Amino acid sequence: MISHRPYRQRASSFNHSIQHKPKSRRPSYDVVTKKKSTPFLAIEQQSSTLIGHASSIDESFSDEEVPQTGSEKDQYGFLKSTQWITEEEHDEFENYYAPIMKRRSEKWKQLLNDHHQQWPPRSSKLKRYIRKGIPSELRGQAWLHYSGAKSKMESNQGIYNDLLKESNRLGSQNENLEIIERDLHRTFPENIRFKTITQGETPEIIQSLKRVLLAFSLYSPSIGYCQSLNYIAGLLLLFMSEEEAFWSLVTLIHEILPPNIYDVTMEGANIDQNVLMHLVSERYPLVWNKISPNQTFWQCEEQMEGGMPACSLVTSHWFLTLFINILPIESVLRVWDCLF
Repeated sequence: MISHRPYRQRASSFNHSIQHKPKSRRPSYDVVTKKKSTPFLAIEQQSSTLIGHASSIDESFSDEEVPQTGSEKDQYGFLKSTQWITEEEHDEFENYYAPIMKRRSEKWKQLLNDHHQQWPPRSSKLKRYIRKGIPSELRGQAWLHYSGAKSKMESNQGIYNDLLKESNRLGSQNENLEIIERDLHRTFPENIRFKTITQGETPEIIQSLKRVLLAFSLYSPSIGYCQSLNYIAGLLLLFMSEEEAFWSLVTLIHEILPPNIYDVTMEGANIDQNVLMHLVSERYPLVWNKISPNQTFWQCEEQMEGGMPACSLVTSHWFLTLFINILPIESVLRVWDCLF
């Protein structure tokens, strides 16, 4: 079992009437359904239209913030250089990868044209397209649609605003407020959109992040707030509007990911680690012998405390943040494409 747990809080309950759908896990992309295509351009009036407006990451920057060639930031606003690669190595990769994604964009454009500008239903072809990468200008709305978050948002109109009103009413009485505020400026501090440029001014996306996290803590009192949710919500906000990010977070935590990952018990996180360690022992025995030279997986699993290899203290973070700050941002986005 894993002893390491991130700081988390529970929230007071909030009485709200949600139109819940029957609880079921979303089918994998291997499932080919006969469900009718759903329009992907029918976005709420206050939201940007899919192709023409800010669902494109590049267009979400102001003119002075758009990373230019030779900039130290990538198209998402993150630093190109890290402790693992230099800016030059990143640019070399980008020069190789950009033409590939341009071809993918053309293929997605044709796919949408073939379906009369509607999101195509799940199929083996769609699965292949998603695994090869969703173009950044379509990514946010694709996540929103295929996760089911858009349907949930449309069937629960007004709930997000009600949660914000309740959050404002509670003020400092919300037991999650302090830790959420503490984590806000720790979220992507080097990203151009999250970085405070003028002293005393909080970036708009940070304000949105605060509202999303507070609303989620009231919507899901059994979870409240858990560190790492700030990164997940923050990344969603780079690709979609505030309310869309909230419902995507709700759908991700409650319907896509295994249960109990972020609640008090964190049982789901422990199960994830056991599954990972089992796969390593079964498929990569040489690696397993390095991390646990004296015990089999089942011997480790039988121990109540500290049975799994010490590396599980590191790998647990992979699952809690969904690989944010673990993999390069482009790799994270490709993983998320498959996740949604």
